[in-house]
Amino acid sequence: MPDLEDLLMDTMDAVSRFRVGQREAVAAALDAGNLLVQAKEIIPHGGWSEWLGRVGVKPRTASAWMRLSAMDVTVEEVIENGGINATLRGKPKSATVADLTGGSDLERELAEVEARIADSKRAYYAELTHRQRLLRDISRLAE
Repeated sequence: MPDLEDLLMDTMDAVSRFRVGQREAVAAALDAGNLLVQAKEIIPHGGWSEWLGRVGVKPRTASAWMRLSAMDVTVEEVIENGGINATLRGKPKSATVADLTGGSDLERELAEVEARIADSKRAYYAELTHRQRLLRDISRLAE
């Protein structure tokens, strides 16, 4: 039977890996949605399904990602809402950052800050996972 401390460390490791993966998956879905919107604008009529097949994405998934990217939400907002599907079912924001600030420079600066925060969180979770592995290895050596 595993030691309770080992279970704690393994669980914390799994949770941190999940959080990092969740953020990366949502960010990738937002990126893909933006790219799909651009592609759909230039693909000739009738060619969309074939093109999606080449990409390896089902039309329903592509539609969801495209709708998500049009909602102007951040990765953290999607996660806080409970994921992509929950965000899509929710009400769209009543005002965007640009509406509230009245300027694209402020909106761009906010996006840069949010990107730095996301990068910091990814680095934090990676370091936390590394720390947990070290602590587990140290506790095994002490046995």
